[in-house]
Amino acid sequence: MVSGKKILVLGGSTFIGPALVESAIKRGHEVTLFNRGVSQPESPPQSAIEALGKAENVIGDRQENLDRLADRSWDMVIDTSGYEPESVEIAARFFSERTSRYMFVSSISAYEKFDRPGLTESTKLRELPEDGPADYGSLKAACEKIVQLTLGQRALVVRPGLIVGPLDPTDRFTYWIHRVAEGGPIVAPGRPDAPVQFIDVRDLAQWMVQLTEQESNGIYHVTGPDYVLTMQDFLEECRRLLNKEAEFVWVNEENLVELGAKAWTQLPLWIPDSEEEARFMRSIDCSKALNKGLKIRPLRDTISDTASWHSTRTLDGGELKAGLTPDFEQMILAAKS
Repeated sequence: MVSGKKILVLGGSTFIGPALVESAIKRGHEVTLFNRGVSQPESPPQSAIEALGKAENVIGDRQENLDRLADRSWDMVIDTSGYEPESVEIAARFFSERTSRYMFVSSISAYEKFDRPGLTESTKLRELPEDGPADYGSLKAACEKIVQLTLGQRALVVRPGLIVGPLDPTDRFTYWIHRVAEGGPIVAPGRPDAPVQFIDVRDLAQWMVQLTEQESNGIYHVTGPDYVLTMQDFLEECRRLLNKEAEFVWVNEENLVELGAKAWTQLPLWIPDSEEEARFMRSIDCSKALNKGLKIRPLRDTISDTASWHSTRTLDGGELKAGLTPDFEQMILAAKS
């Protein structure tokens, strides 16, 4: 066990935050949360509740109330909630005099395109448009540059892939857990051998704490698993664990596109091969993070734990935020037959 670090988490009230706080508290670190106190995790496990209860909470807006932290310092500031360049610049400049390291949580969406497999951290990033609205990826890329320019060698940029597991507010992974548990004929998208990648939020959090302990810097994208996982392998593991009576009906890309099915939102983890600039988003090179100590838990644990958490939820409106509606799925199945 390393000596305790003082860690400040910007944001941290939902999903990544509880996992990060829990991991840091377990390893003997002192954690402070700074956020507006508005968002709360949905159906958090008891371990997360206990960890959040041990962290100090400072309420405030990152653009207007940083002065509430003016007389303090930290070993690491972890920015889990920044995506607007202006607010990230305010925070980076403010904490540059108050922290030894600054970790910015970005995204692989910051890359310009995914037109080949095995993209590394040196891949070209997106640029902010000269006019018109900026998308999520270009905003994250701009924020990264600000943090690096402001903190220099004290900057640490983490680019996760799809983050999954308990407390996931997007339902992109949870949809498959939910749908396989229901059973019956299930639309399975595209090629069975298409690779898929995601990172359990707890593995991400534990590794971020490890980077803090190592006083690391640099850029890492972090996704998993540490082997090639196909969509078929993933769905079959869901069936083995959740409902052996589930039946997968594989529908090819052409039919799905013709029927208007949307990748990632209605059919999470699926990216059509025809989307040339996005098709290899599921084939990122994870070696740098793995060589830095990233540990990936067994797929069965992520599936089972997500299913257990999902069983405790009370869905707002009774629907998931991602996935096919029952009527749309039946329409696709009818067209397939």
